[in-house]
Amino acid sequence: MIISPGTGMIYGASPFGGSSQACGSSGCGTVWALEPPASAGGAWAFEALHSFESTDGALPYGGVSRGAGSLFGATPAGGTYNAGTVFAIVE
Repeated sequence: MIISPGTGMIYGASPFGGSSQACGSSGCGTVWALEPPASAGGAWAFEALHSFESTDGALPYGGVSRGAGSLFGATPAGGTYNAGTVFAIVE
């Protein structure tokens, strides 16, 4: 999980969730963002930035890093030969 110093956005990855059933009923994982509330005590806004489908990676346990306007990470499964992937999500 990382926090953007300029906006307070929180970014992370979860090895479960998402819309794909390719990894079972728990999904193949997601990369997500939380936007802080506009005023104190308000609700945080959740956004799924990417839902893994197994063909593009699965189970992103390592979280994300941020740089050059993108979020970067890796998955230990999914992709070609189910050998994992390295991914970049452009913000």
